[in-house]
Amino acid sequence: MSQHPPTEDGSSLDRSAKFASKWTKRDLLAFNIRVVDVPIARFFDLDTNINNDTTFLPPPSVSPTLLNNTDKPSHLTPAEYQNVDDRLFFRYLELVEHPVSVLPLTHVHDFTRHLLHLLGFVSRERMYREREKIPFVMCGERVSVTPDISLSDDIDYFLHIEEIKKTLSPDDLELRIIVSSIAAFHTSNIRRQEADLPTLESRWIPAVAMVGTAPTFYRTHVTQALIDAVVAGSYPDEETTVLRLTPVPDIDIASYRKEGMRRLDNRKIVFQCFEALKKFMVI
Repeated sequence: MSQHPPTEDGSSLDRSAKFASKWTKRDLLAFNIRVVDVPIARFFDLDTNINNDTTFLPPPSVSPTLLNNTDKPSHLTPAEYQNVDDRLFFRYLELVEHPVSVLPLTHVHDFTRHLLHLLGFVSRERMYREREKIPFVMCGERVSVTPDISLSDDIDYFLHIEEIKKTLSPDDLELRIIVSSIAAFHTSNIRRQEADLPTLESRWIPAVAMVGTAPTFYRTHVTQALIDAVVAGSYPDEETTVLRLTPVPDIDIASYRKEGMRRLDNRKIVFQCFEALKKFMVI
């Protein structure tokens, strides 16, 4: 397990209200938030002593065509290859790698949206939302964050996804994911109060950062104590942990982001991680 220690005492840092797009790593220090790299077993709370043992992950719920073919299968005739979801997966994958649009990053969005559909993340209980503004209070002022994709019902948020953009680095995506988790917890508890439902004292909120077709998975342990500190602009005594998982630990991060889900072994593990992520979407 590797982690990123603070370079200074966060309690002495200034805090001011700001929208998610203005957060920096200093804001994480100012609110005692630490990002920790963890192996697969720790991230998914698996019952194994082998850190990156994928045999304990659930099997992918996709067709063998997607698991066994790097590209769309040329050996099948159009009549044999009729699965629309499979065809779209390969088409969106190709568009991310070789964009034809003047807005190439929209292809990442299309790929991510199809991935959620393919893996059954959207249901009657979980609605798919794009660019929904989620308000929260920071240092006494109302601000907001706008995740690229959210899954929610009328009360709670279950998953946030941020996608790479020309103006954002992977570090920026990470900051927005953390702020989205804070805002989601804050808003969900307000909705729970309004609906006469019990509020939550803490919750692990899952999220995904998409760089091309290479996801990085996150779980942020948001507590009411953290929310109170953000609202008041104070330093919380309790550290907030953000777990970060790069699902393919055996290759360097640059290669993983370049190859993404084109590489078959990457693809299988990513599918398995998404399947395992579903257990954290139950409150």
